[in-house]
Amino acid sequence: MAVTKVVMPKLSEAMESGKIIKWLKREGERVAGGDILAEVETDKADVEMEAFGAGVLRKVLVQAGEKAPVGALIAVIAEPGEDIAAVLAAAPAAVPVGPGAGEGSSARNDTRSESPPAPGPVTPTPAAAAPPAAPSPAPAVGVAPAPQAGRVKASPLARKIAAQAGVDLRLLEGSGPGGRIVRRDVEAARTGAAPALAPAAPGVEFEDVPLGPMRAAIARRMPLAKAPVPHFYVTAEVAMDRAWELREELNGLEGQPKVSVNDLVVRACALALLRHPGVNASFQGEAIRVFHRVHMGIAVALDEGLITPVLRDCHAKSLARIALESRDLAERARARKLRAQE
Repeated sequence: MAVTKVVMPKLSEAMESGKIIKWLKREGERVAGGDILAEVETDKADVEMEAFGAGVLRKVLVQAGEKAPVGALIAVIAEPGEDIAAVLAAAPAAVPVGPGAGEGSSARNDTRSESPPAPGPVTPTPAAAAPPAAPSPAPAVGVAPAPQAGRVKASPLARKIAAQAGVDLRLLEGSGPGGRIVRRDVEAARTGAAPALAPAAPGVEFEDVPLGPMRAAIARRMPLAKAPVPHFYVTAEVAMDRAWELREELNGLEGQPKVSVNDLVVRACALALLRHPGVNASFQGEAIRVFHRVHMGIAVALDEGLITPVLRDCHAKSLARIALESRDLAERARARKLRAQE
């Protein structure tokens, strides 16, 4: 039988590397085509890596917790008597991408949800000697915080829980990124307890918090989405009275999925792109590629960042189907259980 090279596959256009969460097969263990070899972490989901050859897992080159570039050799499958020395010698030297968060692999779909990585150790930064601190005044008792002015930054899940519990978001201080109010802040307000925040070490001016896989991907891709592409903006007012009436009528039907305003917008955009195919296109350098299918990115806000899983073939889906699938897509995105194609 031929030697099978197991490489880190490319699961998306923007994917550059993948991180092995854990190997489900060990060196010396026999595998069959279709067996799950390992679990791989991407910026959107945790994905199962499938074996595309049969034999014995002879060599693992990338260990659990390590990252490898897309296309890099990460393991070799062969029969016990087969010589794999030439395959190993031809493989490029492993590039240490580090054990941090990474992206994708050879795919089936995902099966696990992983808690966010623990923050790294805080490195104290020397600071200039400060004069002795004056004694702090006794905390005021029974004084409610003043409501925030302007728009309140809160995750959609935090807003939903707050609405159900009758919690005024304007009175909360967010513990999420950039002071954003997240679920734990609302739940703490419901129980009367302050959200658990790590106390600042005395004399430490700042700490460097390692990026998780999602925020690292956002940091890489945001400039690419903005810098090389000319932008122009159009503002228009749309009368939504009839659309709103349709939504209320559909939501009054028994046994049908509830339709949101977002579902109406997705369906409208899909129909508009069919009518104006020049908009559903991308510049390829030597040509303009016009797409005949409409796939829409659905933004889902998580505590650790914003992701946009893809709802495919929106032009061919009914409003009810869009409502059903977009809800399922958002739920699986929050649970980090998106499929590779999403």
